[in-house]
Amino acid sequence: MARDESGLRAEARRRYERARLAGALRAAWYVAPLAIVSLAGCGRPAFTLVVALLLLALVTFLGWRGQAHQRAIAPGVLGGTVPLLLPVALHLTGHPCLGGTCFLGTTACLLGGFAGALVVGFQGARLREPPHLLPLSLLVAGLVGALGCVLAGLTGVLGMAAGLAVAAGPVYWAARRV
Repeated sequence: MARDESGLRAEARRRYERARLAGALRAAWYVAPLAIVSLAGCGRPAFTLVVALLLLALVTFLGWRGQAHQRAIAPGVLGGTVPLLLPVALHLTGHPCLGGTCFLGTTACLLGGFAGALVVGFQGARLREPPHLLPLSLLVAGLVGALGCVLAGLTGVLGMAAGLAVAAGPVYWAARRV
């Protein structure tokens, strides 16, 4: 029995969307190494798992959406690696944190957030991305950075988020004008 045209179209659309989702999942491979760095340097498996799953879901969704949304991923990951690696490197060099509060770690996260915002802002402006993608890139950067800044506790994660939020907009707009 021959299928009607609308049934064939619906089947083709389902296969197309499944292929896009599979491609987005394959492109999100780098979430695993980021989570491994967080586990090795921070030792907070529950937080790492939750944030890594959120990051995987966000990157997969943006990749599935494609086009401009997909282009928001790379600046976010690049910008997020700075606040991910700074506190982990600080910890691995033997810096002690006393009583669950780590002021140097929080400062490293804040500075990492600023540096990450510079990367996100300049990348977005260089690629001539529309302004509505900046928050998506910052969200990706925030999740990547949170994997490292958890080492400094909640204040580290909030410091990193503040650094990202405060610096990214002005950097993006200034770089677009140049």
